[in-house]
Amino acid sequence: MSIGTKEYTLLAKDSYEDRSNYVGKEKFVILDGAKYRVLDTYSDPITGYQGTESLLDGAVDPRIALF
Repeated sequence: MSIGTKEYTLLAKDSYEDRSNYVGKEKFVILDGAKYRVLDTYSDPITGYQGTESLLDGAVDPRIALF
């Protein structure tokens, strides 16, 4: 399953939102009708870097090995 330019743009824009309270919960971010689960967030106060790791609802988590 792949996403297009529009989806990447929406995810990049949303990465500036504080979604730390979504991690580990059944809360979803809905962008243009697609549901994303927030897997993790990161913020570095020294560099100003902010990141959000999201997974499209229903997609296979790439961190899990399938056998």
